[in-house]
Amino acid sequence: MHKIITIQNKTIRYTTDYRNVKHPRLEFKTGKLLLIVPQNWKEHESELLKKHETWIYRKHSEITKALSGTRKKKLNRERSEEALKAYVRQYTSKYFDELKVPARALRFRQMKSKWASCT
Repeated sequence: MHKIITIQNKTIRYTTDYRNVKHPRLEFKTGKLLLIVPQNWKEHESELLKKHETWIYRKHSEITKALSGTRKKKLNRERSEEALKAYVRQYTSKYFDELKVPARALRFRQMKSKWASCT
């Protein structure tokens, strides 16, 4: 069930998930706020939201801004896999040079979710 919180005149929808966890946490999943709280936390939910409202507002604003910036962009599905890899290598080498860090390896793997990491 979706609930609503208003922070600085911004309405943010959220869902609460009561789980067998020790510590509560806040997550943004696909742009929506998710509260994961222990099962006995029903009366503390509003305290958690109040305590972290600055973080919630900032993250919601960042996500909203990022999504609005991508609305006009289209995926290039015509590009071959090798062309995509060359494109990614070009940009990673540019940023490795800019950050002055060595690039030891760049690997491409089939993934079920969209993510990347740099260590």
